[in-house]
Amino acid sequence: MKPTDPSPLRWVMVALVFFATAINYLDRQTLSVVAPVLIDQFHMSNEAYARVISAFMLAYTQGDNDSLMRIYSNSNEAGA
Repeated sequence: MKPTDPSPLRWVMVALVFFATAINYLDRQTLSVVAPVLIDQFHMSNEAYARVISAFMLAYTQGDNDSLMRIYSNSNEAGA
């Protein structure tokens, strides 16, 4: 393999990113599927449920941002 040839491992990485994205999408869609059950079980109004979902999405977004910042800082340290 020449140094300029791409590694065959790139397709494994593409597959991992694809499956991670699919799982992420399904995870977020689960909340909308179980909404009627959660509202009924916890006796929530639509407004209360919206607050719960907003808090979840805010925490989820913050977690994604923290993870990305860690990845970028580690890649910068490795390249330096």
